[in-house]
Amino acid sequence: PARGTRQAWIYIVGVSAAKLGDMATADAAEAQLKGIREKAQGGANAYAVRPHQVREQELGAIIRWAKGQKEEALAMAKSAADVERTMEAPSGPPDPIKPAFELYGELLLEAGRSKEAAAAFEQSLLRTPNRTPSVKGLAAATAKARTSNMAR
Repeated sequence: PARGTRQAWIYIVGVSAAKLGDMATADAAEAQLKGIREKAQGGANAYAVRPHQVREQELGAIIRWAKGQKEEALAMAKSAADVERTMEAPSGPPDPIKPAFELYGELLLEAGRSKEAAAAFEQSLLRTPNRTPSVKGLAAATAKARTSNMAR
């Protein structure tokens, strides 16, 4: 299988489980990703560890968000975005499959922090131009930011 395929499936299972409220499965997926990252950290290629870090932190953010731990979730999503910022932009589909800035933007938007969300979506679009979820997220964040400015 392609490099990262197993990790992508573990990530997908974890995200789905968290969104369905199956925290035991989500936590198990996060633990598996942590193990993969720790094993990769022992390798010769430090750069190769970064996608593992991003996947693990993104899943951790999604799990914590589902558990109501919003600030911890936002901190983990920002950390994933900070790691992603040090990686080369993908030349094809994003890897990890969910751009970290996009996830961070989505969580910020849900938290009512529309200006910060817009900035995160803009960063996402610099890495993955024209990506539909980021384009839609930026539009939603911009509209909410405008609405909240008018309400003042």
